[in-house]
Amino acid sequence: LRTGIVSIFIGVLLGELVGIVYFGYINRANIGFTFEYKYLKRALKFSLPTLPAILAGWIDSSMGQILIGKYISQTQLGIYSVALQFASIFTLVSIALNNVWGPYLYENYKREGFLSEVKKLYTFILVALIAISVNLSLLSEELVVLLSNETYADASKYLTLLCIPMSIYLLFPIANSGISISRDTKYTGIAYVAGSIINLIAMFVLLPYLGVIAVPMSLALSRITTYTFLYQVSKSKKIIVLPNQMLYVLVVSVVLCFVVLKQDFSLPIRCLLLFVVDTMILYYMYRKVNVFFLIKKK
Repeated sequence: LRTGIVSIFIGVLLGELVGIVYFGYINRANIGFTFEYKYLKRALKFSLPTLPAILAGWIDSSMGQILIGKYISQTQLGIYSVALQFASIFTLVSIALNNVWGPYLYENYKREGFLSEVKKLYTFILVALIAISVNLSLLSEELVVLLSNETYADASKYLTLLCIPMSIYLLFPIANSGISISRDTKYTGIAYVAGSIINLIAMFVLLPYLGVIAVPMSLALSRITTYTFLYQVSKSKKIIVLPNQMLYVLVVSVVLCFVVLKQDFSLPIRCLLLFVVDTMILYYMYRKVNVFFLIKKK
């Protein structure tokens, strides 16, 4: 803390170094110090087409901050930042899913019954995201006040809308499955660039009129665009087909939660709504997804 903002860079650097040492240790049996050009060429052929996706994310973030700083006051920006911090709960799930999805996909995609299993897993993930989004949204005001203060109470509305883009972003590795297996990774770059363009255009158009609420809305449009592109290309590879009906339920559920928050319903009423929704979700998980069987199997 005494070093100011420099401490952030030192912290990130030390964290990454610990990660390198840790992963290097657990993978030590697979690390060699020989060099073969054919493997480098194969790796670059797979990874280089994804560079536009990384650049798009960087430009998206940087330009987004410039646009936000131009049209939004520091006070509103602070409130939105609090909402963004709360929405980072989705990042924890995203990191976990990213770590396990690749190995699971490559080890099983040729196995009989794989497609049926993926549909169940995907449905389970979506229903879990709906549960997280609805609970986080309807209790967002109390959570924000509890963990910050009443000055940031308006962050609850932004947090609700952020549930859509955060949830959809979490599904990117699954939607990208067909592209990864076919190694046609140029489509990954195209999808991310398209999403980034949509985000920037939407913010440029909507920010002057809607204010800070345009930021999560633009991000949602961006993530939906990227997801749709990734999934359609993956589907065309005839490797994976996903039941996206529950994705519509997720979006509608979050929008309804936003409407409820706008009506300023009391906490008991929102808790009653939560009880009804959570009961329906548990019933659906038990009857349709057979979640206990999936957990036991995996």
